[in-house]
Amino acid sequence: MMKKTLALAAMLALSAPMAMAREPGSPPLTPTGATVGIPTGAAPPPGFYFSINGTAQRGNIVDGSGHPLPVKVKVAYSVLTLQYAGTQTILGGRYSALAIVPFVHVAQTTPGGKSSKNSVGDISLIPLNLTWMVRPGIFVSTGLTLGLPTGSFDVTGVRPNIGSNSYSAGLSASYSYLRDGWNLTAQATYYVYGKNKDTDYHSGNEIQVDWTAMKDLGGFSAGLVGYGRWQLTSDRNHGAYYGGTTLGKAGEVGMGLGVSTKLGKGSLSAYYMTDIYARNTLENDGVFKLTYAIPLGK
Repeated sequence: MMKKTLALAAMLALSAPMAMAREPGSPPLTPTGATVGIPTGAAPPPGFYFSINGTAQRGNIVDGSGHPLPVKVKVAYSVLTLQYAGTQTILGGRYSALAIVPFVHVAQTTPGGKSSKNSVGDISLIPLNLTWMVRPGIFVSTGLTLGLPTGSFDVTGVRPNIGSNSYSAGLSASYSYLRDGWNLTAQATYYVYGKNKDTDYHSGNEIQVDWTAMKDLGGFSAGLVGYGRWQLTSDRNHGAYYGGTTLGKAGEVGMGLGVSTKLGKGSLSAYYMTDIYARNTLENDGVFKLTYAIPLGK
């Protein structure tokens, strides 16, 4: 039993920085809570926008019963986002597009020792996002995300892997209620991952949900935020890596507090979140997120 537990711990350890029960060493395209605080159902006024997000998180890998394994992970990353909000419409929805570039640092401690790595993560492109106003202050949107295998991946697993080494795609749907000073937003994205050509491992599909309930209190906004991620289809191992085995499906739910205020021409937001449920993943003991967003002009 001890050998089996340590073997599982070793496999999950390879999944840092944000481990899920997908291929060991293959993080999800976007971290949990990536869009909290953002009214993703609505589009900003036409023009270009830039944001930088700094996030620090730490936690322990847990098994399918939620029991901690001897693998501790610390992650720090900076994410740069460039958004274009257009005046064009498609099917009545206003068009926008985004490019997202993450820079990641991972440090992990396992029974075999400590290791760390710095790397660009997998870049996300959102070439198509459409927004409709249902009624004044109420919006819905849908978007297509493409994930590129730009992050580092080492099949030996000597150091933490930061990329998935596979292409991926996501289809999202968002709702935002922006009336009476409220930002009530929910976004759900269904992700499909391709096969890793170096290991012949195919990670299962998953759904991610981020939500926000924040209120303008005069000069600043505050409220609750949260996230959930569930793997819906099982992994498939077509090769001999990892002993030809796969890991079980994963699930994760977390929540926390958020605050946002104007700063110059832009806005500054801070969030603190923690997991309340985790299986076959990195259970976050704490996630601190700081974001600054600013318009660049038309």
